[in-house]
Amino acid sequence: MADDDMPELSKAEKLKIASGFILHSPPGQTQKVVDDVRTLVGSSTLNNETLVPIVMRVNKEKFLSVSVPGTDYSVLLTPFGELEDGCFLDPKGKQQLLIDHVKQSCTGTKPLSAGHKAKCGADKQRESVDAAMIAHAEKFLPGATVTTYGSEEGGKTEVNS
Repeated sequence: MADDDMPELSKAEKLKIASGFILHSPPGQTQKVVDDVRTLVGSSTLNNETLVPIVMRVNKEKFLSVSVPGTDYSVLLTPFGELEDGCFLDPKGKQQLLIDHVKQSCTGTKPLSAGHKAKCGADKQRESVDAAMIAHAEKFLPGATVTTYGSEEGGKTEVNS
């Protein structure tokens, strides 16, 4: 069958293929893969509206590290720290991080809403685990980002790092 006889892929089919490439991009290479895939399928298929949910998933699944503006630390974007509207929790600063998922960076912060403050508790335990994890990372994984979450609910304390 000649190339001329091949039917054109629909926009949905192109987006599904593009999504697969982006979701399986190597760590640290997502933006390059997005640029290459956008060249192949066109920017009308892979626009910001279709791209943001894909890249947000990649950032969250691969624990993207972002620098927090105005601080000397970074935070990992993880499923545990996910809030609404593409924002993520900064447990150390007790604030929400505003994320540009396509550029893979933190663009700002805003205060936690009352509903989110429950995800930011167990301070003493969280800080203890965080300090131990940071010390370990500095010794064995120089330059690594550590993010430790703590919460208390119904008498139950949970700390995740």
